[in-house]
Amino acid sequence: MALEEMLKALDEAGREDCKKLKADGKRIAKQIIKEAELERDRFIEHHLEKARVTAALKKAKIINNANFELKKDLIRAKEDMMSKLFAKIGEEAKKIRKSPNYKDVFEKLAAESISSLNSKVKAYVDPSDESLARQALSRLDVEYQILPTIKTVGGLKASSEDGKITVNNTLESRLKKASSLLKTEVFKLLFGEA
Repeated sequence: MALEEMLKALDEAGREDCKKLKADGKRIAKQIIKEAELERDRFIEHHLEKARVTAALKKAKIINNANFELKKDLIRAKEDMMSKLFAKIGEEAKKIRKSPNYKDVFEKLAAESISSLNSKVKAYVDPSDESLARQALSRLDVEYQILPTIKTVGGLKASSEDGKITVNNTLESRLKKASSLLKTEVFKLLFGEA
């Protein structure tokens, strides 16, 4: 009987050990699962954050590129509008010869040109302004030679006799000077900015 009791005690001890091992195994398995889940969650969160950052950078790049292209298009449109405006002004300048006050304008341009030169001048004019140039220059105290050799919408070029000094007072040159000086002001008027 003692053997039977020993076997029974051993069996019970074995069962207790099995229960304990089983309980320890479950506890360890739960702990491993919990740690694995935490590691998985950290891994997922890390990669989600990387994806968020990458997406935000791509979004910012797309927005910046779109804004840049929009600004380029806007600048092109504004420059085109300015070019059209000054082209229109140039077209209107071509009509000035028919204006009743063109004679006064021409005389002022001639006087201004001559004032920068000595007493002997060469006046280069459009053939259609030759007689007007003769009238204007005859009123000034200057020796002159009229050369109807340039094509212009109005005004004249004048030079010293030796050609060292030249004054360009054609309407085109005046318009060009004025347009570069006035561009900023016109831009402000049209678009409210410089």
